[in-house]
Amino acid sequence: MTNTQPPLQSTSAASKRLPSIRRDGAQLFETERRLNAVLNNASVAIFLMDDRQHCIYMNRAAEELTGWKLAEVLARDCPLHDIVHHTYPDGRPFPLHECAIDRAFPENNQERGEEVFVHRDGHFYPVALRRAQSTMTMRTSLARSLRSRYQ
Repeated sequence: MTNTQPPLQSTSAASKRLPSIRRDGAQLFETERRLNAVLNNASVAIFLMDDRQHCIYMNRAAEELTGWKLAEVLARDCPLHDIVHHTYPDGRPFPLHECAIDRAFPENNQERGEEVFVHRDGHFYPVALRRAQSTMTMRTSLARSLRSRYQ
């Protein structure tokens, strides 16, 4: 059997696009580098969640606030609620379906308020938070420690 197709050849249009793709890739890399610098130097804890409410990103401040590293949270493969908001301060379990913060997700509502989260070591700490739908169907939660307000 003989191949009747001509061999693939580079076209001038394709070779002109390649530098553009490289330039766009370099710009994307630089934008990502800058964004990571801002996020990792922010004093507010920032969490990004997917549509299952699983955390897919947390900055350095979030790791310090919660006691969890992003890799550990990703390995748990569960909603962020089950990691940092799973228990009432009196020790009762706090189911996801009772959580006003997490109910805001399906309704695409913004949620602001104060809550009590559970640190990895088991102690409770108050936080002020804001949660809103972000672009690309990701969810964002901002929390900052209010420890000094209550001490």
